[in-house]
Amino acid sequence: MNKNTAFVAISFHQKFNNVYELAIEPAIKKNGLVPSIANGDDLVLRDIYDDIAVKLEKSEIVIVDLSRIRDNEGNYISLNNVYYETGLANGISKRCIILAQDIENDVPFDLRRFGCLSYNPDNLSALRDELTDKIAQAKEEDPVKIFNDIEVLTPEMKKDFTYFKNKSKKIIVNICPPTADIFFNDKLLGQSPQEIYVNTSSTVRNTISAANSSYFEMHREITEEEIDKGEIFEKLDLSSDETISQRVPSWLRYRNKDTKNPVLMRAISQYLFSLNTDDALHDAKQETTELLEVAPEWHLSYNQMGYVISLQNWEKALDYYDVASTLNSSSYIGYYNQACVLSREGIFDKSLDLIRKIESKKVIMSYAFSRMRLSEDSDFDAMKKDKEFGTIFNSLVERIDKKANEIKSKLDYDC
Repeated sequence: MNKNTAFVAISFHQKFNNVYELAIEPAIKKNGLVPSIANGDDLVLRDIYDDIAVKLEKSEIVIVDLSRIRDNEGNYISLNNVYYETGLANGISKRCIILAQDIENDVPFDLRRFGCLSYNPDNLSALRDELTDKIAQAKEEDPVKIFNDIEVLTPEMKKDFTYFKNKSKKIIVNICPPTADIFFNDKLLGQSPQEIYVNTSSTVRNTISAANSSYFEMHREITEEEIDKGEIFEKLDLSSDETISQRVPSWLRYRNKDTKNPVLMRAISQYLFSLNTDDALHDAKQETTELLEVAPEWHLSYNQMGYVISLQNWEKALDYYDVASTLNSSSYIGYYNQACVLSREGIFDKSLDLIRKIESKKVIMSYAFSRMRLSEDSDFDAMKKDKEFGTIFNSLVERIDKKANEIKSKLDYDC
């Protein structure tokens, strides 16, 4: 464990920039610690929540700012990320220092018992000095163990888990492109790399699946050779309308075996939609409805429904795309598809707002490994020709494509 790190949980809003830069960061450094914050800037292939968990676990001290203030429009600034990080810190018994501008109104009652440091945002030098002393004191204290009395696993359960672990083999899974979503036995794991444990009994059938925008879905059984080797590497093929029909027989064959596999459901829905007949479109919607029931946590489930209904009900499609972006804010696909719909409807200003989100550091990775390109999409033709928005669109897209190419070149993934 790194004993030189202090993790900071604070709102990403600009109103907290001075609090961090003028008070929290100097106080941490004066105690010989390195400040750490999960803001997405360090992400390459890992999810933001993985980033938070890793940095929290490695930190000696955790500093939390629960100040509940309003933005320029009078709305309370969201502290969802801060509450999430506070819960994790308490759950793993970290030394936690809580800050707030108004303790009585900002800090939940059950957290006040740990002691809080009140501060005035107009006197950040005082906060810096008080926090410096507080960190020095916290370094000498034992962590507060909130969950001492909770026994999650009984001794018998622990024995069972040990037995099953000894009967299993660990496999590291890597999929190319690195932004693909990985499923093990129909359960969503995340992106590469993933660590799974496979039961070595010959009576057990284990499957691996992967899906990514612009690539053909992959679904198959894990081989004995891969189990022995302890590694799976799969390179997805770029999708094409010309060869999609060749994939359908294998999809349907596996679909009969694995009736609840989200990757196959999405693939079949896409194929049915591509047929562009009334019956096929109806079946595509039915397939996607079942997909949403099976994988309500997967962002591509909602993206697929938005795609299927976009031509019939563009406003409802926007809702599905928005949920996709909420579930996976690091994926470009929800923002991209919303921008497409709005551009087709002539709502160019909102379309550009969504395109700008693709440029952010944590999102552009997924765009870089997609075959989709804003500059080549006919959905944006009308906006390109518009006198007011065309220049803005072309300049923005040129910048995004340049960044995407630089990222892909730097990581050197041949996908």
